[in-house]
Order: sequence, then C-alpha cells, then structure tokens
Amino acid sequence: MTAELVPVRTEAPRFEDIVETYLARDYIKAGKFAESLVHEAGAIQGFLLSLSGLCRSGNARRAQQLAEIASRRLRPNNPWSADLVDLAVGRQKVDALLSEELNGTANCQILFYGAVAAVNGGDKANARDLLRQAIDLDAPCLELYLAQLESAHLESEDG
Repeated sequence: MTAELVPVRTEAPRFEDIVETYLARDYIKAGKFAESLVHEAGAIQGFLLSLSGLCRSGNARRAQQLAEIASRRLRPNNPWSADLVDLAVGRQKVDALLSEELNGTANCQILFYGAVAAVNGGDKANARDLLRQAIDLDAPCLELYLAQLESAHLESEDG
C-alpha cells in the first residue's frame, strides 16, 4: 500500500513575513524560508535573513549548501548579491568588499551581513564592532534598522 502524497508549500514567503520572523528571533521558522527562496528572483535580503536563521537554528551546514546554490545562480548577472550571500555565511570577508567607491547603503549591508556571519561564528566582539560601523554610516536601508536591533540585543545578552 502506498502512502498519500503530502502537499508541500512551494510559494515563497512575503518579504515582510521574513523580516518579522527574523525580528521575532524565530530562527527556526526564518531558516525554513531559505529553502523556498534559494531559487527566487527578487530582493536578496529575505534570503540573507533566512540563511542567518538557518545558521542560528543550528543548521549552518545546510545554510552553506543553500548559499553555494544561490551564489552560483546569482554570480553571472548579480555579483553584488552573490557576494552578500557569501558574506552572510562567512565565505567572503568584510574587508574584501568594503569600499569608499560604494554608497552608504552598500557599505551598511556589507557591515551588517558581516556582523551576522560573525555572530553565527561565535565572534560577538567583531560583530559588535561591525554593527557599530553600520550604525555610524546612518544609511537609509533596512540593514541600518536591523543593525540597531542586533546591537541592542547583543548588549542585552552581555548586560
């Protein structure tokens, strides 16, 4: 006797849902979004936050696998997003990407996702420094807001 097919949700979550889940620190749920986003076109931030959730929920290996898939897909037409994916899982270095030629938003993104990778790797001192730099840029982007919240959270953990 064969089992009945189980429906699988394949549509990508809304960006707002990903951000809200990440902000709620529901890393298991945020990590689950990564599977459905790995092949999606659109804003890379949702995928990056989902990768972070995957790492923080204890599945860094799967995050690395999904990052590799996404990076290969993105690199030919969108090397910037591919670099951010690699950065978010620690396969790219902040110093290799930061540049005075980039605008404040781009540098803020680099600093925030570098801090995420540092936290995920257990280097909270480096993460604090990167978050402070991102906040000091005061760039008009989601990552500034996320950096402020992440910085406050790290301070509350230490406090």
